[in-house]
Amino acid sequence: MEFTSQVGQDKWVCETFGYKRNGYFLDIGAYDGFLHSNTYYLEKELAWDGVCVEAGANAFSRLLENRKCLLLRRAIGKENREARFVEVGEIGCVHHDGTQKIEMITMEWLLS
Repeated sequence: MEFTSQVGQDKWVCETFGYKRNGYFLDIGAYDGFLHSNTYYLEKELAWDGVCVEAGANAFSRLLENRKCLLLRRAIGKENREARFVEVGEIGCVHHDGTQKIEMITMEWLLS
C-alpha cells in the first residue's frame, strides 16, 4: 500500500517511529479519511487506532465508508456549544450564516 498524505506526513511518522504497530492517532479535519489522509496508512497497514474528526456532512459520509476507527462529526473550537456550519461543495466552515447545526467541542473535551 502506498502512503496517502499530501506531503509525506504519514511516511515521516512511520520512519520517525520505526513503523511502530498498534499506535494511536488523532486526525482533526479528516475529510473523507482517504484523500490526502495523514492517518489512513497508519490504520490500514500498521493497525493503529484513533479518532477522526470531520465537520463537513459531505466528507463525513465518505469518512464513514473509508475508516473503522472512532469517527466524530464535530467542529473543534474554543468552547463547547452548538454552532452553525456552512458547506459549499467540499469546503466548509463554522459561520454564523451557516444553515447546518453542528456541535462544536474543545480539544480538552475531545481528549478527555
